[in-house]
Amino acid sequence: MGCPGNEQSFKEVTEVLIDAQKAWNNHQIDGLMKHYALNFTTKDGMNLDKIRKNLNEFWLEYPDAKI
Repeated sequence: MGCPGNEQSFKEVTEVLIDAQKAWNNHQIDGLMKHYALNFTTKDGMNLDKIRKNLNEFWLEYPDAKI
């Protein structure tokens, strides 16, 4: 499996996804947020502060949440 001729890029993307999944499963907000650009904002105006707040509230409500 991989991208023919682009195995390194495939490996790097896979590592980022695995790291983000581990951070989510361990409810490590900083580990997850490091994958976002500092100026990240969704179309509806949700920024990193709001994402951080929502995730922490979600994890409090669902302490066993895993992906």
